Amino acid sequence: MFVNYARFTVAAVLTAGAVAALPGSAAAAPGRGSCLMGNWTLTKYVMTMKGKDVSLHTTGGQGTRLRVGKNGAVYDFNRSKPAITKGTRSGEEVGLWSSYRGRLSLKSKFRGARSGVLTTRPGSARGDANGLLGQLKPEKKLLAKYSIVETYRRGEWVALIPHRADFRCNGRTLLLQAKKRDFFGTSTVKIEYRRA
Repeated sequence: MFVNYARFTVAAVLTAGAVAALPGSAAAAPGRGSCLMGNWTLTKYVMTMKGKDVSLHTTGGQGTRLRVGKNGAVYDFNRSKPAITKGTRSGEEVGLWSSYRGRLSLKSKFRGARSGVLTTRPGSARGDANGLLGQLKPEKKLLAKYSIVETYRRGEWVALIPHRADFRCNGRTLLLQAKKRDFFGTSTVKIEYRRA
């Protein structure tokens, strides 16, 4: 039973942040000159997952830095706060935390000036980013240590790092939104940044 629970918690946290995008704007202009480019600091991360036997809510990650260039994105987790997941599974309370350190660079592309779609290439992941996953309920314990880079390269989801997301931005703020349906249920994520 513990093995199944641990597998669920790992999957839940890995799916918490990076999920398939909401439908994008097919008519968006090429990304050249997009306000998406530049340096950003994460100010708010919210993920909700709803399913038949599960209801989860994740927040945190403030301080994560993101730099978007013409052909790539770099995440710096060295100042990021942990992400905390609370909720229920099969009627039982679930409590998890995940923390991140190091840097992750990815090849990416985007379309749109003030709104559009940002897509990264998982196999291009490079850097020293790593993560810790812990359980808060039903008892406190460390569940896993893992390489964010290796996890992302395999195409698996890592919280705070969408593979693909709709974006909307202006000179000072950036919003990434994504949604996905899978075995556990429907996950939605919103990530807000301010210009660094």
